[in-house]
Amino acid sequence: MSKLLTSLLLLFFAAFSADAQNLKSLNITIISEMDVPNGVLTQFEAQTKTEINSLLLNRRKVVYDTKKCTCEPSEIQNLFTAAFADNNVDMIIAIGTQPSAALSQLKNYSKPAIASLIIDHELQNVPMTNAGTSGVNNFSYIESPFSFAKDLKLLHSIFPFKNIGVIAESDADTFFPNINDLFGDAAKDLDADFTILSPAFNVNSLPSNIDAIYVLPLTKTFAAKDYLKLFADLADKKLPSVALMGERMVEQGALIGYESQPNIDKLPRRIALNVSKIITDGINASDIPVKVVTYSDNVVINMETARKTGVYPHWDLASEATLLNAIDENTDRSLSLKTTIMEALDRNLSLKVASIDPKLAQTEVALAKSEYLPQLDVNTSIIGLDENTAQNSFGTKGRLNWLASSSLSQLVYSEPALANIAIQKLLTKGQEAGLAATQLDVVLEAAQSYLTVLQARAFMDIQASNVSVTKDNLDISKAKDEVGYSGATDLNRWKTELALDKIDLNDAMAQLQQAKYSLNQILNQDINEAFLAEDISEDDNFLMANGGRLMYSIKNEAELEKLADFFVEEALANLPTLKEIDYGLASQERLLKSKERAFYMPTAGVSGGWDYTIKRWDISPNALTGVIPDVEPGWNLGLGVAFPILQGGQRNINKQQTELSILQTEGQRADAENQFELRVRATLQQVGASAYSVQQFKVATTAAGDNFDIVQDAYSQGLANVTTLIDAQNAKIQTEIGAANAGYQFMLDLLKLERSIGFYYNLGTPQEQNAFMDRLAQYMVSSE
Repeated sequence: MSKLLTSLLLLFFAAFSADAQNLKSLNITIISEMDVPNGVLTQFEAQTKTEINSLLLNRRKVVYDTKKCTCEPSEIQNLFTAAFADNNVDMIIAIGTQPSAALSQLKNYSKPAIASLIIDHELQNVPMTNAGTSGVNNFSYIESPFSFAKDLKLLHSIFPFKNIGVIAESDADTFFPNINDLFGDAAKDLDADFTILSPAFNVNSLPSNIDAIYVLPLTKTFAAKDYLKLFADLADKKLPSVALMGERMVEQGALIGYESQPNIDKLPRRIALNVSKIITDGINASDIPVKVVTYSDNVVINMETARKTGVYPHWDLASEATLLNAIDENTDRSLSLKTTIMEALDRNLSLKVASIDPKLAQTEVALAKSEYLPQLDVNTSIIGLDENTAQNSFGTKGRLNWLASSSLSQLVYSEPALANIAIQKLLTKGQEAGLAATQLDVVLEAAQSYLTVLQARAFMDIQASNVSVTKDNLDISKAKDEVGYSGATDLNRWKTELALDKIDLNDAMAQLQQAKYSLNQILNQDINEAFLAEDISEDDNFLMANGGRLMYSIKNEAELEKLADFFVEEALANLPTLKEIDYGLASQERLLKSKERAFYMPTAGVSGGWDYTIKRWDISPNALTGVIPDVEPGWNLGLGVAFPILQGGQRNINKQQTELSILQTEGQRADAENQFELRVRATLQQVGASAYSVQQFKVATTAAGDNFDIVQDAYSQGLANVTTLIDAQNAKIQTEIGAANAGYQFMLDLLKLERSIGFYYNLGTPQEQNAFMDRLAQYMVSSE
């Protein structure tokens, strides 16, 4: 039986293969605008072929012949003439706005022809019946989602222009014969005027009455870089612009436009359906509807251009639109993790304040040393004496005397003074260690703030993407409603979801701005100064580059504990806080030694003085000799030694206080060691958990994304309900947010681990880095 079944299957597949090889050919000539490799039109053509092949699978063998043109009118005309005259050609498809426009202007169609994109049937004088078809034998087209009148009205809603300049190709009237009438009517409805401009126009020589610009596709004249310069020049001139091609031009610098790509993405499928109707169902192209009822009307606004031009969307429009460059990043100031850390070390106010402490401590050392330097005092005075005192001085003093004196002292030995010098030196080293600890904290604070900016930006991007996805689902729901697959319930549910998603996006934008403010404050920059935050690279940090690899190389709990032991040893050797405590302990021990010596050590010093009477007035002669004597300078010199005998027990009390302080400090150090070891081990465990989370969120994100794609496709076909799709979408965004959070948390945990051991690898010298790696390698391979 199995042999018979096998034989029948072989016969079936053989017949199927033979039938597939004998399929009738369908020869399609595609006339398309010239495009760069992987350009928009190239991708559009490839997608169109894919859709046609899918629909005609096992029905026809489709053969394509693509003709590229530069879109000169005579060239396009010759290509169409040749295609219609070729008996081997079964169908003609025009891809691009200008080939489509040229095809629509032909009078007779000897074979089926489809124009892929008619921008405006009225503008281009293309027929449309009341039934929404071309009504022309063998000819059909697809009306685009674009509308000149709608674009002008959109810009006018936020900037009531009076004369808008319309940039169009010089031969635009060849393909758009009613261009002046259409723009005239559209501008008149807005109580405005318009001026057609050549692509070669100079922004600086525009007529003064032109106050806005509308940019049509300039496929012949402009490359991507030309659009960038055009929109930059317009923004510099404060001229708001609207663009026909929607988000593509808005991304390049136009102010506003309708989102076009999701609508354009629908066209290849529609072209393929039209081909199938003509070939398979035998429907005349003239009877195929040209309208697409499921186009979306999403608005895209470039907020960077809005800031440059000073033209901002009103709140209602901004809440509905997709905002590009919502956060001000139009600046030459760029920050990486490294530059953020270096800028923080240079500019942070807390660090600047802390850096003064060692300098103040140095002055205390200088003051302590000054006690051992010579002390010299010089003074002068004028003294008046009563007559009796002057007479009794035997002529040595007058009634008025100008005196000068000086005193000199030098401390020879003083234990308290020597102790003070030593203690102040130790306290200075302690302040330097405290400054090092503050530096470590500032590095972590700046890095954490920087990562918060990146995290907030990633969160905003995810929320923006989620809003876009919800808009797509709303469009799917609208399309299903048009054909009766769903009703108002689905539409209202998606409108609710969109409103809630926009709230989340708005919150995310605010969080990003707040994170930027916070980082600027840490860096001591203007709070609202714009900057670009670069993504983290592996070169930014040793542990970021190797931390994950290091954690994944740990095979068991014992190896993890051994790694923890190494980091604990590093922490106890490196941490400046412990060094600060040690210097404080050493200063107390030196103070105790001084208190003990106070029981028996003397204080010795040398001192001297000099006195001189510079001048005397109203002198009484010596009563015995009758002579006024000369006065010679007087001087003295002495050596003093003081021994402590009794001080009421103060020395014992001082000694006991110091001993208790030492015990207290020793206890504080032991507690600090425990705390630092706890921090190292706990942080290392968190790093391991973070590394695991990163791995698992990658799996979850991929699975949630794949599941969402499946459910969304099923929903579009009516095979899944709205609740299932919302659940899938929520799972997708939550895993994306979780993955972003896990990645940045892993980086932050690695930085915290470096802080806990008191050594930032990338801030060390090459010698310090090599020594660290050598110690790590040696410790991990050493025996227990």
